[in-house]
Amino acid sequence: MVGDFEGKPREDAPYAERAPVKKHPDNLHMDGDFYVPSPGETPRGERAPLRRHDDNLRITGEFTGKEEDYKVVRGERVEISRREDNLHMDGEW
Repeated sequence: MVGDFEGKPREDAPYAERAPVKKHPDNLHMDGDFYVPSPGETPRGERAPLRRHDDNLRITGEFTGKEEDYKVVRGERVEISRREDNLHMDGEW
């Protein structure tokens, strides 16, 4: 390759420049005074009476309760069996 390398010419771009904001006029105008109602005291309402509706659940026959003679008993446990190991001391100490 012969000669100097000429790359793309670099132009400095403007950084972070924004266009000015355009605010267009509108045709809305205030006619008269602006009225805001004052928040007065709100009267407290009365509670509605509670109404308990009847159900259709009826007990028929005799009622049998829990058995009184039931007692909790500890269960029988198996005896722990210790087995002998097969490790023996061989040789002299």
